[in-house]
Amino acid sequence: MMKKLLIFFFILVSGVGAICASDTQVDGIWYDFDSATLTATVTYRGNSSEEYADEYSGSVVIPSSVIYNAATYTVTSIRSYAFSRCKSLSSITIPESVTSIEAGSFSECALTSVTINSEAILNNKKFSNIFSLNNIFGSTVTEYIIGNDVKSIGLCAFSSCTSLTTVTIPESVTTIGAQAFQGCSSLASITIPNSVKSIGTSAFYACKSLTSVVIPDSVTAILGGTFWDCTSLKSVTIGKGVTNIENAFAFCYELTYLYCNAITPPAVNKSLFENNAMKYGYLFVPCESKHDYEEHAIWGEFNYIECVASEGIENASSSRIENRGSLVLKNGQVLILRNGKMYTMQGAEVR
Repeated sequence: MMKKLLIFFFILVSGVGAICASDTQVDGIWYDFDSATLTATVTYRGNSSEEYADEYSGSVVIPSSVIYNAATYTVTSIRSYAFSRCKSLSSITIPESVTSIEAGSFSECALTSVTINSEAILNNKKFSNIFSLNNIFGSTVTEYIIGNDVKSIGLCAFSSCTSLTTVTIPESVTTIGAQAFQGCSSLASITIPNSVKSIGTSAFYACKSLTSVVIPDSVTAILGGTFWDCTSLKSVTIGKGVTNIENAFAFCYELTYLYCNAITPPAVNKSLFENNAMKYGYLFVPCESKHDYEEHAIWGEFNYIECVASEGIENASSSRIENRGSLVLKNGQVLILRNGKMYTMQGAEVR
C-alpha cells in the first residue's frame, strides 16, 4: 500500500512539474512557465527577491514570447518584485503581450526610460488597482515612449510622473484619457499627433513647465480643466476642427498668444477668461474670419485680434501691433517678418 502511495505521489509531482517550471532563465530574464496555457510570467530568481538585488542592469527588453523546451510561450505578466532593487537598471521595454504588472515589480529601481507597447497597461487593465505608471515604474522616469500600435492612453496613465520631461506619442493614438498627464510638473513640451480625436478633462492639469501646445485639427473639443494651472503656458494653437472650448485655461496666467485656426469661431462662454489674463494677450485668427471673431460676444473681448493668412505672409495692418512688421505663419507658429529677418512674438530672432 505504501509503495502505491509513493508511486502516486511521484506521478502527481511529475505532473505538476510538467505544467509549471519556476525560476527558469531564458536570454538573461527569469520566468515562470505554465505549459497548460503556454504563458510565461517574468519573475525573480530564487525564493526571495532580496537574494538577487541588482540582477538586472542597463537596458532590458522583455520579449513578447520566449521558447522553452521547444515550446513557444507568450509573456503575459510581470510578478511582484521581479525587478525590485535593481538600482543599475536604467530602461525597460514592455511588450504588447503583457497585460498585468503586479505591485512592486520595479520597487527601489532608478529607471529613467520606459517603452510601453501594451495597450492594456496604458489603459489600467489588470494593473493591480494602481492607476498611474508612476506607481509601477517609479518617480525617476524622465522619458516614456509609447509603442506604434497603441491606440489610447487611459485615465491617469502618467498622472504625477513629476520627473517626466519627454513623452513620445505615436500617430496610432486616437484618445488621450482624462487626467492622463495631470501633475507632470517637469513636462516642458508635448507633441499631440494629428491622429488624436479626443482629449479628456484635466488631461494636462498642473503641467507647470509646459510652455506651448498645439491642438491638432483632428480634435473637436477642448474640455474643462484640460490645461488648468499650467502656470508657464504662454502659447496655444487651436486646430481647425475645434468647435467647442470649455473652461480649459484657468490659472494659466502667462498665456499670451492664442492661435485659433478654426474658420468658424468655436463655441465658448465667459469661463474662457476666468482666472487668467488671456483677453489681454493676442488672438490670431484666419483672415477671412477676423470679422466674425471681432463681432463674437466672447471672442470679441480680446484686446488684440490679428489675422494670419493660411499661406505665406499677411500684412499686419492693425495699429495694435504697429511697427512690428508682417506676420508669417510658419510650421504652425506665427512669426514676425521685419527688415528681412524673422522674429518670434516674444522678440527672439529665428535663424
